[in-house]
Amino acid sequence: MSEDIETRLSSISKADSCEAIGEFWDTHSLADYWNQTYEVEFEVRIPRCVRIEANLFARIADEARRRGVSAETLVNLWIAERLLEKAASSPAPVEDKGISTAQRELQLAEVATKG
Repeated sequence: MSEDIETRLSSISKADSCEAIGEFWDTHSLADYWNQTYEVEFEVRIPRCVRIEANLFARIADEARRRGVSAETLVNLWIAERLLEKAASSPAPVEDKGISTAQRELQLAEVATKG
């Protein structure tokens, strides 16, 4: 096996697909491999849904297709841009939660680009 392929294999099962990993764990016990595990941290991001009128969504979808992005990405970008504009023009601070305006803008940009 090449080194590149080995780095893509599951560390315990040596499987190279989600299906193969599932098949491995269907027939093996984690208790037998516990000493090979390690703690990890990850963030679970749950998307939120907003209802959009059908005719408005059709216009958004047309614009998104024209730009070569998904409707979801386009809406996220537009909302992030609008919030950045509002934050830049608003002298009153938004609820401070201990982060700077620059950090807040970075978070908004990150959300927009992940859509």
